[in-house]
Amino acid sequence: MGVGWLGVLSFIITFLILPSVLRLERETGLLADNYRGESIPSAGGLGIILGFMSAFFLVSLWWQPENSVMVIAVSFLLTGLVGFVDDVAGNREVRGLAGHLGQLWRRRHLTTGGLKALVGGGTAFYASKVLFSDWMQALFSAAVVALLTNTLNLLDLRPGRSLKFFFLLTIIFVTASGINSLTAFLLGVGGAALAFFHYDLTGKAMLGDTGSNALGMVLGLAAAAVLPLGGRIILLFLLVCLHWYTEKHSLTALIERVRWLRLLDNLGRR
Repeated sequence: MGVGWLGVLSFIITFLILPSVLRLERETGLLADNYRGESIPSAGGLGIILGFMSAFFLVSLWWQPENSVMVIAVSFLLTGLVGFVDDVAGNREVRGLAGHLGQLWRRRHLTTGGLKALVGGGTAFYASKVLFSDWMQALFSAAVVALLTNTLNLLDLRPGRSLKFFFLLTIIFVTASGINSLTAFLLGVGGAALAFFHYDLTGKAMLGDTGSNALGMVLGLAAAAVLPLGGRIILLFLLVCLHWYTEKHSLTALIERVRWLRLLDNLGRR
């Protein structure tokens, strides 16, 4: 058994444990109303993290991960953890990245969203510094990672939206770079996400900040490592534009107005 089995094993373990994880969330009241007003488990991404990390530890008995891969694994866990804190105890009255950072700057009040931004940004920089020895490269890549992490959070407002975006970029990055230790890690996380996809798409559970943060961190680090400098510049520009737009406008309203985005967004949703 080696790295090639990571995605398969990750899918199997996540598929097996998800019913228990979601049942536990229902029993403990870790629920939230979705856009249809239905009360469903709000941190389904916890199953993705538990399933993938279990597979990662098992595969590591045969495959010795590189130091950079171990740093990415810790980043995946850490951002998932602060996302889980936000799912459990988050203040829903404060909205958006600017809102949470504004609370910290103006009122010296750290919200769970602010904690998520600080930990996510710090983790993104540390992991980027491991991937790139040059400080400017690391700072630039950290910005891409942090914004891409928050992008999955922004998309997680309708069933399946974040995961469709995650799968699309995963396919692009793996196709562009081929199979290496980093893309194998990304595919492993993708296997766990695929096991959860049915629950998300059918509105039976939310990915939550737990899942969107962890998946976004891995996706962002993959983007930083796989894309050339020009590609990262273009991606950073697009992400900045997206975040600026969502601070003032509804992303869902935009998707509804653009026919091909609406068709893709509704694909498979029940």
